[in-house]
Order: sequence, then structure tokens, then C-alpha cells
Amino acid sequence: MALRLVTALESALSQCAPAEVGSLTASEVAAVVIDLRRVATRLEAEIARVVHVAEQAGVWRTAGASSMEAWLADETRVSMRSARDQVRLAATLAVAPLVAERMADGQLSVDNVRLLGAVVSEHGFAGDADLLVEIASGAPRHTRRALDRWLAMAAPASEPERDEQLRLKRYLTFTANGEGMFAVGGLLMPDDVADVRAALDHIAGAAYTDQTGRSHHTRIADAFVEVCTAYNAGAVTGGRERPKVLITVPFETVVERGAARGVIIDINATVSGETVRRICCDAELNRVVTRGRSTILDYGTTTRLASDAQYHAMVARDGGCRWPGCERPPGWCQAHHI
Repeated sequence: MALRLVTALESALSQCAPAEVGSLTASEVAAVVIDLRRVATRLEAEIARVVHVAEQAGVWRTAGASSMEAWLADETRVSMRSARDQVRLAATLAVAPLVAERMADGQLSVDNVRLLGAVVSEHGFAGDADLLVEIASGAPRHTRRALDRWLAMAAPASEPERDEQLRLKRYLTFTANGEGMFAVGGLLMPDDVADVRAALDHIAGAAYTDQTGRSHHTRIADAFVEVCTAYNAGAVTGGRERPKVLITVPFETVVERGAARGVIIDINATVSGETVRRICCDAELNRVVTRGRSTILDYGTTTRLASDAQYHAMVARDGGCRWPGCERPPGWCQAHHI
């Protein structure tokens, strides 16, 4: 049966004639692209189902591989990352029948199912499965934000622990690429990325008209090196200027009466209520009153929780960071409500 299925698929693909597609109108070829994507999603669901069966049967152990991911990467000539994603996708479909059903019908994309994979094992998922699958029927960027909000509301007590677990996964690596250069990779928290991007974008933007012809990404790389070089030379100085990071968050979260997550608009990422409150401790705030998510009813003037006068008074009183053993100067410190 399985062999006949694969043979039928290969035969169907062989019969696809590129010339036929080339004669279609723009609207017709657009419809074909959408239909092919839906069929490809159904095929991914079937592959994931078979991968899970293969893992349960121990094919990787029989072959002497160290894991299912290692076996899949070697046998199908994909990267370990791709193999790992495939195995995780298979596990998600195995424990969430409704998700598997909707993906097999082509209603859920692979990307959205992978996002659902982060919450299918959470307590309360089964009761809200219909809602969450409906949420995951849109664009992945909206799905991720909605699932983050659901998780924060479903298990608010464990959110600090989840944040800490994620923070422990942060890293930066510098790997030689064989061309005399190094590839820089890593993981950062959304609020870290907002700070880093704001600083690098500012430096790169200042050099935008330098007539060197450098691309934006090249100028960002140069800005990164420039910051580190300045630090090594002792030229990094502090100040009260803060990067402009746009975050939307319910008022209740700011005043610790709610657990809803904030959204960093520039990078389309959510942050926990605790992170929002930490950022707000020394930030300029604008009150925005909305109806729903998009209709702005009122936009208030900028306010700051710690005024310049309060900041200077703390500098005079403390002389720098108050944390025991920390010698950071005032310019490196933030005013904090604690």
C-alpha cells in the first residue's frame, strides 16, 4: 500500500508539464500555486505520520544511528535542523489528533503546526484545542503572538519560569566558514533583540549617506564591530538616552493587575508582563487607547516613570549601581521602581 502511494505520487509529478502552467493567466497560475501549497501541506502531514511510525518502530536503532533525527538527516540528505523539525512535527501530530486532521486536510500550514507544537503538551490545550486551531489558521506571525497570549493566560504562574528557561538558551557563536570569514549566529530574547537592533540601526543609519555603497546589512555588521571596538578602547559612555522600542501592552499588565503579554511591534514578538514592567521602569510612555486592535481612540502625551530630577537625585545618593559588589557607573544604570 505504502509503495503504491509513493509510486502514484511520483507518476503524478512526472506528468506535470511546465508548458501547461506557462499558458495560464495570472489569476489561474495564482490559484495553482495556492492549490499546490495545500497539496504539499497534506503530503507533509503524511510524511510526518510515517516518520512517527518509523521512530516508534525503532528504524534508527536498527540502523545503528544515535537518534531518529540523525538517521533521518543521513538517509534523506537534509540538515540536522531540518530532520529535528520533521521529528518534532511528527510528535506534534501524534499527540494532537485535531491538529493532525486539519493539517491532513490542508487547512493548517506546516509553519503554524510547528508553532502549535510549542503548546500541545500544555495543560488546558485539549479544552481549547478548537479555539487554538482556529487561531492557527491565519498568518504565522499572528499565530505566534496569539499563542503566546493564550499561554500567558492559561498558565500565568509558570510564565517567569518559562522566561528564565528561554534566557538560559541565549547564545552567540562565531564559526569559521572556510572563506577566511566567520559566521555569527545565536539566539536572543525579544527585548534583547529590540535593544541591539535599535543601537545598530542608529549607528548604521548615521552612515547611510557615507557614499561607500555598503548595503544595509553590511552597515549593520560594521555597526556591531564599531560598538565592540569602542568598548574595548574604553570609549563607550553611558547616558539617559534610551532606544526607541515600540511595545503595545494592556494597562493592567503595566500596573501588575494582568498577565497579558506585550508586543514589540518592530520585530513582531511578544514579551512577558514581567519583562514589560522591567522595560517600563525607566522608559518614556505614551498612552494609546484603542477600540479592538487597530482603531486608535486617543494618543496621550509622553510620560516618564523616573524623571530627570529623580534620576540625578539617585546618582547623588548612590553614586552608581546599588547591587552589592557591582561597580557600574551611573551612566550605565537604570532607574528602577524597587
